[in-house]
Amino acid sequence: IQGLALLYGTLIISANLLYLDALKHGADKEPAYQRDVQTFSDGVIAGLYRKQELHADLQVTDEEIDAYARKAIESGTPPDADARMAIRSALRKQKLDAQEARLRERLRQGVAIAIDRAELDPAGDVVRPEATVVVKVGDQAVTWGEAQGALLAESKRASMSGGRLDAVEARIGILDDMIDTRIMAEKGRAAGLEKDPTYRARVGEYRKTRLINSYRNQLLR
Repeated sequence: IQGLALLYGTLIISANLLYLDALKHGADKEPAYQRDVQTFSDGVIAGLYRKQELHADLQVTDEEIDAYARKAIESGTPPDADARMAIRSALRKQKLDAQEARLRERLRQGVAIAIDRAELDPAGDVVRPEATVVVKVGDQAVTWGEAQGALLAESKRASMSGGRLDAVEARIGILDDMIDTRIMAEKGRAAGLEKDPTYRARVGEYRKTRLINSYRNQLLR
């Protein structure tokens, strides 16, 4: 146990030394690192804002379950405990989806959004410059370099769907999520959510861990 404790302490010291050395050499100023931190930061603060906004009651009453069962079960047989649990889950999901739709509508009011469908064609992925703007959200731009990881993964999923999914439409779905995250992050910062302890702790830990890993890989290369 003492040996493991000593090893753990040594690893912590080594990580801290790497972190300090990375700062000394300006590794935290590299565009790729700053972009990763910004993306993570946006995700955390957007999540906090979303949680704050989706505060409506999601409780499902017995009366709602009974009404759903009457419509869905043709035999008229009352649902058992397992069926009622499944119905409750389905109704909660419906309510959450409705809240999400209303939130998205509110978020986008007054925000100019322009998606460049031509730049979402998988045929151009190999030659498309990273600085290419794929969507504009107000006065902000999302570039191919920022979005390509998620968009390439979505294209792969579409290609494995046997033609059920259109690659461009699938990518637009991913961009819709990115758009909402950008808007919620901006609104969250305007509401002062950057002072939230959860936000500060998660982003601070990610900032340090990401820099250590990035700098370690750079030294190994």
